[in-house]
Amino acid sequence: MNDLEYIHEFALDFSEKMLACGANLERTVGSVNHICDIYGCQEVNFFAINCFLTLSMKDTEGNHVAGQRCNLEGVEIDLEKLGRLHRLSKRIYEEKPEPRLLNGMLEEALDTKGYTPQMILLAFLIIQASIGMLFDAGVGDIVTILLNAALIFLGGVFVKHLIPNRIVYSALCTFVLGSVAIFMKSLGVAQDASTVMIVNSLVLLPGIDMVNSFRNLLCGSEINGAVELLKVVMTTFAIVGGFVLSMYLFGGMVA
Repeated sequence: MNDLEYIHEFALDFSEKMLACGANLERTVGSVNHICDIYGCQEVNFFAINCFLTLSMKDTEGNHVAGQRCNLEGVEIDLEKLGRLHRLSKRIYEEKPEPRLLNGMLEEALDTKGYTPQMILLAFLIIQASIGMLFDAGVGDIVTILLNAALIFLGGVFVKHLIPNRIVYSALCTFVLGSVAIFMKSLGVAQDASTVMIVNSLVLLPGIDMVNSFRNLLCGSEINGAVELLKVVMTTFAIVGGFVLSMYLFGGMVA
């Protein structure tokens, strides 16, 4: 591989990882163009929309390279990796390393130890319990909220990869959460199933996706922003629909 091919492969991999971690399109495009400028690439044409990326460029000698990426795994918000990728782009700007070293630097940036599942679950339970207290939930409601929070965590670990469609997964998840809340109320443990559902739903709402969609709309990426906004709306309706279905099927248990 020559230097241009190294730069091209890195730019595509870098942009794909940024979008997969939850970066907005404007920052991703800006970072790729910036990296290409650093290495003197010419006629850079970078196009990105949702899960599809394409990039073509030339060097000063007239050599041409083009390629594309198609990310069908969707977006998994990871602010830690996103921060490391941002720092990597700044490091490239400051040091301008040899092109053949770029892919190794990308692998190093993505090699994060992360937190153990036990630590993540503990933090998740604390957050859900705190939100429940803000909603003035009773002791029984807090217990139910924590039970549902554990189910959300376990679903994300063992079930989510089996249902790649986020809209379908959200509907299934909230149906289970709503059913558990109603069941716990029928046992006399929970006092207000609605409060339990509201608190648990807050961690499922696509907040970052909504912010990115509006930013794309305001920054000139109307197509990508409109598609992302549509996905946000559909995911939100799916979340509500799951709870509604559980109340429709099992609401008679607490009537």
